[in-house]
Amino acid sequence: FFLHLDLPEINNLAPSTHPSDSQQRVSSRQVLKSRQQSSLEASRLLEHIFIAELIKPSREFWLAAPWITDISIFDNRTGAFRAIEPSWTMEVSLVDVLLQLMKRGTKVHVVTKTETADSDQYTQQFVDRLKYRTGGSLRDRLRVVQKEDFHLKGILSDDFWFHGSMNITHRGV
Repeated sequence: FFLHLDLPEINNLAPSTHPSDSQQRVSSRQVLKSRQQSSLEASRLLEHIFIAELIKPSREFWLAAPWITDISIFDNRTGAFRAIEPSWTMEVSLVDVLLQLMKRGTKVHVVTKTETADSDQYTQQFVDRLKYRTGGSLRDRLRVVQKEDFHLKGILSDDFWFHGSMNITHRGV
């Protein structure tokens, strides 16, 4: 399967620039994920996307996939990501990153499949865990939509559109 990343050129990522403010040239990158090396490349690409998003949070962040699990985003055993969030432990999961985005003011939208009798329960566990950990003042920064017949896969922010045929699961990444 493949992944495709569209993002504005570096000069257009200044904090005051927003896609609706001016015309932007777009750079694209395609990753064909079929072997172990490509799997590592996909994981690193997700890691870099989330680092960039945490440094310069979007107003809105969309995560869409039929199957989503609370995958590991950062390996923090060396403490390399403590500058971003001092409380993070050795492994930083997708839920941890999404919570941090909400704390930084981002409205997070998660669109996924509704759990059915023939689907796995892991996506519902992810949704339940995210909702449980999103408490208090953060509740209004999370929107979860579950659809019975859903197949779109991608991540959208103010600065990029990452899409392809990859589910956000341990085996998908």
